[in-house]
Amino acid sequence: MNKIFWTSSTAYNANLFDGLQAGLTVNMIMTPRADILTCKSTESIPGVLERNPDRFSYIPVDDNGRLIGLFHAERWFSKRAPNEQVGSYFEPLSEATLIGANAGIIEFVRRADEQPCQLVVSGSRIDGLVSLSDMQKLPVRAALFGLVTGMELTMSELIRRHFHDTKEWLSALSRERQSKISDEIGLSRQAEGYVDDILFTQFCDKADIIRKKIISGSSKGSLDKKFKAIQQLRNDLAHANDYAATPRAAHSVAEVVRGIFDLQSRLSNLIDCGATSASPAQA
Repeated sequence: MNKIFWTSSTAYNANLFDGLQAGLTVNMIMTPRADILTCKSTESIPGVLERNPDRFSYIPVDDNGRLIGLFHAERWFSKRAPNEQVGSYFEPLSEATLIGANAGIIEFVRRADEQPCQLVVSGSRIDGLVSLSDMQKLPVRAALFGLVTGMELTMSELIRRHFHDTKEWLSALSRERQSKISDEIGLSRQAEGYVDDILFTQFCDKADIIRKKIISGSSKGSLDKKFKAIQQLRNDLAHANDYAATPRAAHSVAEVVRGIFDLQSRLSNLIDCGATSASPAQA
């Protein structure tokens, strides 16, 4: 019977998940222009609302075949709409209301709570629309999971660089987790499937190690909050499909994504500065 030998690499490749995100673009989740409900700037607001039984939050404003802005219909869902024309209330086209068809999905998600609807531009034409509700689509889930996994890779690399020995980082964990990880490492060695001690840690383990052993100071509380939010998003993505089922949940995802970018930058700087030049930690 042939044996399978695994190799371990500590090379830090930040471009790996950049490539993944580049392949997951906004045009994969947009509503095509032909399927979009539009309105005229000269239409009355009550008239437009009556033509919107599906209660779309934003409706593009059409001027003789040209889209010129977005009408925020949702603002009138819970109160009486004025008997005035849409033209007095819509948001004209601007950088904030437009996004490129080839822009990464994460670029939209990152500020979806601030700009929940954008018109998708391809070349010189508006080809579709992307909105907060599109965050429930499968490509978004893939993009988010890739982002979180990239975060976890950065955490792993920082731990490798900072410690010379597994016992150093293992001591940051509870006795129960120490015992479980040590047992799993031992079983993996026996089965000749061993690669790296860090691979036997969970996201929460890595977060505890970084908080307790690497980053110190008054920022620990904020750091703990960010790690917990990222872990919750990770769990929601892995085990459920309702991570963005409501506007409030979708807004929360956008906030967590911004937290991932901030934390990723912070940990990457520690790696680049050479937290400690260490060989892969081994038991």
